Amino acid sequence: MSLTRLAVQRPITTLMSSLVLVMLGGVSLSQLSVDLMPDIQNPSVSVITIYEGAGPDEAEKQITRPIEQNLSSVSGIEDILSSSMEGSSTVRLQFQWGTDLNLAINEVRDSLNKLRNKLPEGAEDPYIRHYDVADRPILYLGLNSDLDPVTLTQLTENQIIPQFEQLEGVARVRMRGGIEREIQIKLDRSKLESLNMGVNEVINALKQQNINQPAGNYEEGHLNLHIRSEGEFTSLDQIENTVVREQAGATVHVRDIAEVVDGEKERTELTRMNGQPGILLYVYKQSGANTINVSDEVRKQVERTNKSIPDMNLTIRVDNSQYIRQSIANIQEAALYGMGLAILVLILFLRSFRSMLVIGVCMPLSVLATFTLIYFQGFTLNIISFGGLALGVGLLVDNSIVVLESIFRKREDGLDPITAAIEGTEEVSSAIVASTLTTLIIFLPLIFIHGTTGILLHQLAWVVSFSLICSLFASLTLTPVMSAYWIPEEVTTPHTGWTRHWFKLIEGFHHLNYQILLKLERIYERILKFSLKHATLTGFLLLLCFTTTLGLIPHVKTEFLPKTDEAAINVYSRMAAGIQLRKLDQQTRILEQATIESVPEAIAIASFIGDGADDADQWNRTTLRIQLLPRSERERGIEEIRKALDDSIGP
Repeated sequence: MSLTRLAVQRPITTLMSSLVLVMLGGVSLSQLSVDLMPDIQNPSVSVITIYEGAGPDEAEKQITRPIEQNLSSVSGIEDILSSSMEGSSTVRLQFQWGTDLNLAINEVRDSLNKLRNKLPEGAEDPYIRHYDVADRPILYLGLNSDLDPVTLTQLTENQIIPQFEQLEGVARVRMRGGIEREIQIKLDRSKLESLNMGVNEVINALKQQNINQPAGNYEEGHLNLHIRSEGEFTSLDQIENTVVREQAGATVHVRDIAEVVDGEKERTELTRMNGQPGILLYVYKQSGANTINVSDEVRKQVERTNKSIPDMNLTIRVDNSQYIRQSIANIQEAALYGMGLAILVLILFLRSFRSMLVIGVCMPLSVLATFTLIYFQGFTLNIISFGGLALGVGLLVDNSIVVLESIFRKREDGLDPITAAIEGTEEVSSAIVASTLTTLIIFLPLIFIHGTTGILLHQLAWVVSFSLICSLFASLTLTPVMSAYWIPEEVTTPHTGWTRHWFKLIEGFHHLNYQILLKLERIYERILKFSLKHATLTGFLLLLCFTTTLGLIPHVKTEFLPKTDEAAINVYSRMAAGIQLRKLDQQTRILEQATIESVPEAIAIASFIGDGADDADQWNRTTLRIQLLPRSERERGIEEIRKALDDSIGP
């Protein structure tokens, strides 16, 4: 018994199975994570070692080369790239695509543990950094307050950041622009020399006094008490009164040889928003978390924080989820328009609302069932998966139209609705299966592509394949069932009331369409007769068109991904290694002014100067993130703005 015959003879089972698919699709859709692009994990890690005071050559010989030699035996490595800078060494390991990075990182960590004792004194332990494309902030929060900078920094670290890190989907929150408190002891060189005292003697005295340590246990009755000696400094007076030396009845205190100042830690980075200093918070989402949901939760927390702490103002400066929302909405809108136009064309050609409803039901069923397969495959909803759905929408109706037309033909031959549904579907089933398999085979090679391109095309191929398989299943089961039991036995039925006027309009469109097709058919017949009569000339013209097309291929521009307008531009600036922060800040102010003059569409300019600029941990770099007006509210596209900014800044 064929699948179609089984479905038609058991309509309740078929409808219930379809309903289950719809419910599974709806649940899967609600659980799918939404992001801009698929999760692309580059199989590479970096080993970074800080060696303060070392020059590039010294870092190369004592750190970079030993690490390279030690890690060269790690399995799966495809390439090793290294760079040695003043005070740091970076070794980047590129692994083969498909490598389990968790296992690879563990192997790298084990190799580094064996090497630690061989590194020079003063070098920090190497640490491993894995860069994930998805590991970038989804929101930038700006913090302003009348509180002093140190107090504001402490408030942010102790209260504000923990509140956001507790939100569902938030992985971590990083602070930029904070000022840390630092107790500075400014030694008087002349006094040290007069007492024949070295700096290390002062340091050792402070270490011995600034300590908390256990002092044993004390039993009292049935209690066992732990005793600790608390000797950490709690005030500046305690530091000033610390004894450094006792000699010949003379006692030298810290206050005698130094000035103790409650100051601020030396800054290695600066952060500004629209030219004003402040604190910025980077909010990172957890892997697999829904970007839009996380953004909504953060927005709610911003409102709660502003209400609970009135002395400060927390605002959302940049929300990367807005572009994702807009991109997904555009694709959804395009897919819905395509679906609606397809249904409209069906009405004009089939001239039957019920026939249109048959296909109108099969189409969303196929889409919802596709969401189930997307969920179990572990994909996310992004512009690639939605693009695959939009591409598949036009293909979804093909099979159902072929089946429906075959059923109509059988009914015109006098068969009853049930027999016509079975025989009409079985007659074309082999053809539509072959047609679907042919389309699937076109996308099959995309699944075997490796690298970043493979990840993108992999999702596209699977989504299109999923939608076609679901469409084939619906056309062989649900379409004949609805045709047998939903469409009346008479193929054409009279219409009364308002439907009469509506169908008169449709009949007019159908007649016009018939006349146009008839004329096109006559023109095609003439062209075909001419081509058969002059076969040599026809072959020459086809060969000429083919050759001309091949000649145009080198002139077609190529790029990895099409350029998009995300309403944001990043400007990167690098100066010589070892540059002072003050000089770097001066250069950044020039960039800010050039941006203000050449980009009037900018609504926010965030400047990250110095240490860790743009998460790169390079002290000689500056990053400007320019947030623009939405594309609909500005005349210039992002490429025009970028070119104007390049011309303004210069080389």
